Formats: sequence, C-alpha cells, structure tokens
Amino acid sequence: MKKILFLFLAACFFFSCEKETIVIPQQHAGRTVLAFFWADNSLNSSLRNNIQTMMQGLQAMKDSAALLVYWDGEASDISWPEPCIVEYVTNGQGIGIGNIRKKYPPQTSTEKTVMQTVIGDMMSAYPSESYGIIFGSHGSGWLPTITGTRSIGQDGGRYSSDTALIPELAEVLRT
Repeated sequence: MKKILFLFLAACFFFSCEKETIVIPQQHAGRTVLAFFWADNSLNSSLRNNIQTMMQGLQAMKDSAALLVYWDGEASDISWPEPCIVEYVTNGQGIGIGNIRKKYPPQTSTEKTVMQTVIGDMMSAYPSESYGIIFGSHGSGWLPTITGTRSIGQDGGRYSSDTALIPELAEVLRT
C-alpha cells in the first residue's frame, strides 16, 4: 500500500510540474529600416511624403522587410499627434498598413537619452538580420558653423534650439 501511495504521489509531482518557458524574440528575416523623423517643424509634409515613397518601395519588395518610423510631428497632427513608432512590414507579397507599435509622451526627441531609448525600442521590436537607418529633419550641416556646433534634427518650430548634436548622435549609434 505504501508503494502504491508513493508511486501515486511521485506521478502527481512529475506531471504537475510546469516547465519554465523562455521566450526568445523571433528574428525577422531580411532587412529592417529604421526612420527617425523629427517632424515638428516646416518639414512635416515633406517627411510624410518620404514615408509614402518608402511604402511604395516596400510594396515592390520580393523579400521580407520591415520599416519602422519614429514620428515626432506637430501636436495638431491628426494621424500621429504624439511621438510614436509606426510599423510597415512586407513578406514579399504585399505590405501591412502603418500600425502604431508604440506611443510616447510628449518629449524632446533630440535629447541623447530619448534617441537611445527610441532606437533601442525599435530594434527590440524587430530583431533583424540587418538594419539601415534614415534621419529626417533640418540640420546645420556636417561642417561646424560659426557657433562651432554641428547638428541634425529640429524638434520644434522655426527658432527652436532643440537639435541633436552630431557627436551625441554618433555616440547613440555606437551603442
């Protein structure tokens, strides 16, 4: 009787244990393009046109690919009034319409920590074999200006001083 009770308890123990499941993000085949657009300025409509052009390019793809767009546009924007990541994907047979993958509270997107967080979020959302990155906004150029600064990205109106300094952007991309 003791042997039967022991076998019964042992069977209950072994069959009731759950194995811990480790979830590993699926790596997406193909290429993922990240587009980081500071559009809270006079380039808003031009950068929207760039997204349309990139979508057309995705439609023509024969392989799987993804386009993740970080959009920080004007607060009055009907589609994306707050900063967000929008995804477009294709399996080589069509394109997914832009779904908002993640929203952010209003933020100064030219700050180094914000750029690091957003690019990290984009890469985590789509682990990929390879990446490309596009930046879009105003800039002071690659050569130093009279003030000695080089920048890209203007987060705000015409006279906004919120810009991403090129050396800081280089640090973000190294990490």
